[in-house]
Amino acid sequence: MLPRILSSAIALTLAIAAPGLARAQDAAEPPEAGKETLTISFKKRGVDGIEVKWLDLDTSLGIPLFEVNVAGQALCAGLGTTTARSLIDSAALTAMGLQSEASQQVLTLDGADGLVQRTDVLSVEVPDQFSFQSTLRATQLPDAACRSGEKLSFVLGRDVLDSVAFAIDPKGRRILFGPSGSINPTSDRFARIEWKDGLIVATLADSAVLLDLALLSRPVVTLEASHFPRVFPDQAIETLNDKQGSKGRKGIDTSKLSMGPLTLDAAVLLGADNDDAADGSVGFTVFSFFPTIFDAGKDQILIRVPDLPAEAETEGAEGD
Repeated sequence: MLPRILSSAIALTLAIAAPGLARAQDAAEPPEAGKETLTISFKKRGVDGIEVKWLDLDTSLGIPLFEVNVAGQALCAGLGTTTARSLIDSAALTAMGLQSEASQQVLTLDGADGLVQRTDVLSVEVPDQFSFQSTLRATQLPDAACRSGEKLSFVLGRDVLDSVAFAIDPKGRRILFGPSGSINPTSDRFARIEWKDGLIVATLADSAVLLDLALLSRPVVTLEASHFPRVFPDQAIETLNDKQGSKGRKGIDTSKLSMGPLTLDAAVLLGADNDDAADGSVGFTVFSFFPTIFDAGKDQILIRVPDLPAEAETEGAEGD
């Protein structure tokens, strides 16, 4: 069941804040080879009549995927908005002739536990957007493939995404990255959703919840099992028949989710409990209908929805 969106999507228009972009470029000197750094070097763009170069985005599997270059090798990549560090698939690392350290840690990704190992310092480039050098964490990534047929082999983690803004244009199937605060809408019809410390402040079935933004996941909403009695005290959990990532799973068929001024009806999946601040997560399906700007540095998501109440139309539209 597709969520019933109570507002419809229209075209995206963006303006790049030239002064902020120029300052970020000046400050981001190329790091010394082999030195670990999270100083991000953005590609130079003109200030007058700014040339915005988008990166192709593949959403055919219901999640946003794109290409990155790691140590000169092109890899299929996703957005790890719930992972602390950027990840590389262990098999891809081996195929590139590179190694990771012997020490291991446990990582929970997409609901499954796996082992991670630290790599040497590697150079990472998001084509026409930015580059950085850092150690990565090697692990077995979930099965997913870009349009090229290549397996998902790289995940940009919050070590990077907390320092950048990115805009997704789902209709145009493209993504744009910039320094935090540099991607701003020219229209006042972008509405603000609070996204603080990686969590979306939302209301589910009239109950306040904190949701992880899980852009590597399709389901609209997943709620941890321990929170179901509080949010749905009088509803029975059932087996769902939805085709948007929840078919055959347990949950609630339809519930009302509100994030800022955006309200929609969607299925809610029963998820495993995690030892973190989130009550659950919201997947990419919600944002696959709307041009959206994600900016962790400003604690906000700006989403393009028409027909909002007058008092909500301009809230956060300038990226304040």
